[in-house]
Amino acid sequence: QPETNFQFQFRYKDGSNVTCEESVVIRYDGDGNKIGFSGLARNITEKYILEKKLKTSQEELRTLNRELEKKVAERAKNLIESEKQYRTTIDSLGDPLHVVDKDLTIILTNKNLKNWLSELNLDSDIIGKKVSKVFPFLPPKIYDEYKQVFETRESLISQETNTISNVEIMTETRKIPIISEGKVEQVITILRDISESKKMENQLKNSEKQFREMVNNLDEGFYRGVLKGPLMMHNQSFNRILGLKPHESMNGVNSSRFFANEEMREKYYLELEEKGFVRNFITQIKKRNEEMIIINLNAHLIVNPKGTQTEVEGTFMDITEKFKLEQELMESEKKLREQNIQLMKLDKVKNDFITMAAHELKTPLISISGYTDYILMKHRSQLSPEITEDLVTVQRNVRRLETLMDQLLDVMKIDEDQLKLHKELQNVSKIINNCLDELSYLINEKNLEIILDIDLEIVLNVDGERVFTIFTNLISNAIKFTPEYGWIEISTRKEDNKYFFAVKDNGIGFTEDEIKRLFKKFERIKQPILSESVNVKDSGTGLGLYITKGIINAHNGEIWAISEGLNKGSKFEFTLPL
Repeated sequence: QPETNFQFQFRYKDGSNVTCEESVVIRYDGDGNKIGFSGLARNITEKYILEKKLKTSQEELRTLNRELEKKVAERAKNLIESEKQYRTTIDSLGDPLHVVDKDLTIILTNKNLKNWLSELNLDSDIIGKKVSKVFPFLPPKIYDEYKQVFETRESLISQETNTISNVEIMTETRKIPIISEGKVEQVITILRDISESKKMENQLKNSEKQFREMVNNLDEGFYRGVLKGPLMMHNQSFNRILGLKPHESMNGVNSSRFFANEEMREKYYLELEEKGFVRNFITQIKKRNEEMIIINLNAHLIVNPKGTQTEVEGTFMDITEKFKLEQELMESEKKLREQNIQLMKLDKVKNDFITMAAHELKTPLISISGYTDYILMKHRSQLSPEITEDLVTVQRNVRRLETLMDQLLDVMKIDEDQLKLHKELQNVSKIINNCLDELSYLINEKNLEIILDIDLEIVLNVDGERVFTIFTNLISNAIKFTPEYGWIEISTRKEDNKYFFAVKDNGIGFTEDEIKRLFKKFERIKQPILSESVNVKDSGTGLGLYITKGIINAHNGEIWAISEGLNKGSKFEFTLPL
């Protein structure tokens, strides 16, 4: 047969019944030999219920019609005598009915016909009128059907679609002969409006068509088959992924053959049987050319109503390339972790060496500094100007080296998150003033104006020496990058549970790109504005702001820089908690 349809039922765990319909088509090869079949199953529970009701109604109608035919046949000869009883019988029918004679003149109707005609805005007074006049829209085949009933003496069932009062009406018509003395004298016509049921049937057909199109348009492979058994259907993406021809059917082929690994196949079946579904199941399968690919598979079980066969329905996608990339990424991450561990070890060795070297260098520097101070203090008058100047240079460079050693040690501690603070209540206002006093010779040399807008008593729980370093770095930077006769403003304000401190100047300023680099290690963004006490060598190590940020962060504060652009000054603002 070209196509075979059959229905079956199964029951959900909640006890509800589901009805499915499967369409199966026999498939032939080029020589006309049967090679298998393909099919499509879908949920037709609603359709099944409606059809069951319709079938019941039709069976009832057939039963009623048979009874009616029997009664009509029995009482046809005595129609006149039993007219009242006959009318009662036909009026009790739920469907519209009329009786015609050989001339197709309507000789009898029931109440339901009159009501139906009234609903359709048609004339309901039709006794004695010809069928062609009452129903002018009927096609010629209707008159042929009446002729056939009169000639064959057999009942006839047909369906028609007509437009009545701009409404499309679909009817099922039964023409039943009334036989007298072996001849058909009259025909009973019973009408049934099947417009709604036809609409539902068409909707189901459209739904089935849409389902087929949807399945075939999926990018993922779709399949349905018996658990551990043959495939029943699949879509075109199934063919594409497995390297099959576009319209090649694998229906009837055992799904087990596609698994490349027996252990993964059994794991897949076990998980399906235990859970009733699998999600994101990764496994290898074989394509038609024996090529192995990796797929991501999702499936669930479907049990038929009798429980005699368990089916599985699922989708899958080819993730071979993605899987390879993920494996390569995991391998790269592993190597990076190993390299990172090695780098951390090397970084620790480097930090330990720098820390040791800094401590070892500080000892001779202290000696050099001490002897230089002693000579300048004790024998300055006896020294020539050239020697005195050389000793001052030595003294300045020793201090620079000591500062560099201290900065390197602080950087190591900040990098390893080991910067220890010795907190106690400190008057930060006093620290600011002490810092200004220490830097006064640089301030005076450039004739800078210092604007103080600070509270007199700012008592915070901080490490005093570290906070002194913060202000020393920020103010000394402002001095270096502000031209002569410029100004530096230091301000504070209390807000919520923190204090805001700002060091602002009218110096050379920064671009947005430069601001992003300010707090990095060894970043020397600009050369200072030179003076007698500030030369190229005093451009710094590029560690001051990095250390400043580390100290502020260790106090649970934050720091940031603001500048409107080159030669528009800058503002460094930071917070310390109360």
